[in-house]
Amino acid sequence: MCKCLSNLTGFGKTYTCLTTLCHLLLKYSDTHAIILIPQKAIKAFKRELEEKLKIKYNIISSQDKREQEGARIHLITHTMLKDNIDYITELKEKGHRLLLLVDEAHILEDSKSKFYNYVANIRPLFAVVYFATATPLKNDIEGLYWLMYILDPNIVGDWWRFRSTYCILEKHMTYRMYGKGKNKQKKRVEVSEIVGYKNLDKLHKILDEYIIIKQKPYNLKYYYHKTELNEKEQDHYLEAGKGLLRESAKDSFAVRMHDLQMVVDNINEKYRVEEKLSSKEQLFLSLIKKKMELKQPSIVYCDYNDVITRLEKLLLISKKQTGVRQILKVTGDIPLKERTKVEEQIDNNTVVLITSAGSESVNLQKANSVIFYDIPFSIKTYIQTIGRVTRIDSKYNEQYIHHIEVSGTIDSYKRCLIQINGGLIESMFGRMETLPLEVGQVDRNVTYWLKQGLLWCFKQGRLLTESELEQILKQSKVN
Repeated sequence: MCKCLSNLTGFGKTYTCLTTLCHLLLKYSDTHAIILIPQKAIKAFKRELEEKLKIKYNIISSQDKREQEGARIHLITHTMLKDNIDYITELKEKGHRLLLLVDEAHILEDSKSKFYNYVANIRPLFAVVYFATATPLKNDIEGLYWLMYILDPNIVGDWWRFRSTYCILEKHMTYRMYGKGKNKQKKRVEVSEIVGYKNLDKLHKILDEYIIIKQKPYNLKYYYHKTELNEKEQDHYLEAGKGLLRESAKDSFAVRMHDLQMVVDNINEKYRVEEKLSSKEQLFLSLIKKKMELKQPSIVYCDYNDVITRLEKLLLISKKQTGVRQILKVTGDIPLKERTKVEEQIDNNTVVLITSAGSESVNLQKANSVIFYDIPFSIKTYIQTIGRVTRIDSKYNEQYIHHIEVSGTIDSYKRCLIQINGGLIESMFGRMETLPLEVGQVDRNVTYWLKQGLLWCFKQGRLLTESELEQILKQSKVN
């Protein structure tokens, strides 16, 4: 039996998975369950096993290794799987029937990762397999393919046949490096790029047999706050964007995107506005003031730690004007134990600054607002971030999702990406309560035109207007 369980954020995914496994363990006395979890999920799993299910378990992590006599549930963190493959193999050799549960299974969308290969190696040992995730699709269906392939190769078959069946391809010329050392040469080759999708209704029917989707409806309110660069900021932005026009930028497009975000966020050393607040920073502080006046504790998402540092400084300076009494942080630089303490510290006049490290396995339901200072590139990060406040035990009747956007810049580009990729999720899995309604209105085929529009603005030496962006979003309907 193979299933991908997609309990969307805040629905009690951990408890659902564990009760399912416990039911199977009671039914089959010779069965053991291996549960692979990220380090940051240990607290949640231990709480459910000890306080609610009251069942014995073994745990193997980098910080803790404990065994309980008679335990048939084995928690192993993702990072410890490599060193404990023999442990799992020995259980199988003793004649036990094995079940596998992989938590945060979207990590398996990267088939080149070491973790993917470790799981692939032990996959044949298991009679029953469950993958659990709140985001079964990131930004494309290639990742979904590899997730489903490791679940059961028969579901999706050969990659090249899958790609030709469900992907729209466009051929173009690019440069690739061949050889090693002194023999290394750059050669111009033809490649096929995925620019859109087709036959998704057919794929949806196939996946429907294997993916269980459960979610709780939330009363989400979406708001978009826009500002514009002043003349000096615009000059900086357009200058920084010229790098995208170079031939070499084709192989480092994502890096160039990050460079543009750093300019807009006022943390690029070369283009920083020092003497006063940037347009985006002014808009942010104005929104924070309104949230504090309404007694609405807020989660603020940023792409980079440097932006967190910058915003923390601004919030500290402006505490009196904004009404912020407490600033908390959940980033990769903060130890896991300190991150979990944040859950209990939130009060009405709190701002919690988070990066992608704070978008998973942290319950921040004491807040009811999310502010995207940076709109993520990844739909997975977008959904997971909203999921910090859409928890099943939230006391709020409404949650507010705010987007701060500097019009015509990388902010607008990323907002369009969320609309595009959110529409892909809706077409594959149905409506998700954590996505705004407008995401279903955009076709994934428009990605190519969006990228070209961004390049065009730097060739013309001016920012894209809102009407031009809307025209790009409609482009796929024409082509």
